[in-house]
Amino acid sequence: MADLATPMAAFVLGAALARANSCTVASARRLVVDGRPDWLLGLWIAIGWAGLTMAGFSLALPQVVVLPAQLQVGWPVILGAMIMGLGATMNKGCFLGSVAGLGRGDLAYLFTLVGIALALAVVPASSQPVPIGAIEDKTEFHRSSSVLIIGVVLFAPLAVLGIWRWWRLRQQPVLALILVGVAGGTVYACNPDWSYTSGLRRVIVSGIEANTVLVEGAAIAVVAGVVTSAIAGGSFRLRQPGFRTAALHLVGGMLMATGALLVPGGNDTLMLWAIPGMTLYGLVAYVIMVGTIMVLLAAHRHLRTGR
Repeated sequence: MADLATPMAAFVLGAALARANSCTVASARRLVVDGRPDWLLGLWIAIGWAGLTMAGFSLALPQVVVLPAQLQVGWPVILGAMIMGLGATMNKGCFLGSVAGLGRGDLAYLFTLVGIALALAVVPASSQPVPIGAIEDKTEFHRSSSVLIIGVVLFAPLAVLGIWRWWRLRQQPVLALILVGVAGGTVYACNPDWSYTSGLRRVIVSGIEANTVLVEGAAIAVVAGVVTSAIAGGSFRLRQPGFRTAALHLVGGMLMATGALLVPGGNDTLMLWAIPGMTLYGLVAYVIMVGTIMVLLAAHRHLRTGR
């Protein structure tokens, strides 16, 4: 049931990504350049709904859900988050933003995927501490019900804020962010190793295996959901990158994957699994990554405008 639910929820996640302001880089740029924090707040609304969804699944189906381990906050987490922030800034999009951009027809993000694959291929499997997605050998435990209930209390205000903003503003992106959280929380609750970056790593290391076809299908389902939603909304348009843009995306993808291996987890994993699973390392890594992006954007703006 979990394997079947994963691609279905992944398709909904992709469809919501096409309509939501879900890219961390774009959200940070909106704050740095325009002084508007609303998109960053929207990301936390998605995180809140992912947390509620994951906690609900954990309480109802504890035998199915695997929650993230409480990893130590050490130099790999800090360095990895900074490298990931640098890569995302160069790429002009985070992991989620890259999927959304590719699904809308921006072929530059194909080079992002190539860069991610190259980084995963260069780093030997034996030296990679954990997969980008699920930390399979460190998650053989489940939180107690009391801790999950505390999680519900913590995430509920963010979830209510999302409903209130949508009801007040009637803006489609706000509703889409809620769906990102619910669908993302469902995907990770059913199978935390679903992501396309984890899929690339598995294919590179061991090829396509019969027992992971449905999991790999989830990554395809996310892109299919973005494409379908973008076409329906009239935002799909094929765009070919120039050499400089392609090179930046390639290097950005390599840095993002390298950082994600160190943390471990890309911004999609941090937003929709590690933070909703109430891990300190996930929260620290995400804050450092966002902070790095904002510092780099501010520095670039200062160099261009002198302000």
